[in-house]
Amino acid sequence: MSDTPASQRPAGMCLGTGHLVVYGNPAFMAIFGQHCLGLPARETMLGLPAEAFDLLDAVLLEGRALARWIAIEGE
Repeated sequence: MSDTPASQRPAGMCLGTGHLVVYGNPAFMAIFGQHCLGLPARETMLGLPAEAFDLLDAVLLEGRALARWIAIEGE
């Protein structure tokens, strides 16, 4: 992973079957914008690779929190 401190890496939270974006830290908002809040992740977070959405689907299916690093633009 890059040398960027964890506090400056993008982090967000999505809820429900539509993966509605309900939170994003400042780094997340800088990448995806304020407009993504309240909208489905698949419609607003267009730069994410498919495995990011696979993870969101797995969280819903398993009913527990999961996490992993997702490379975006090589980082």
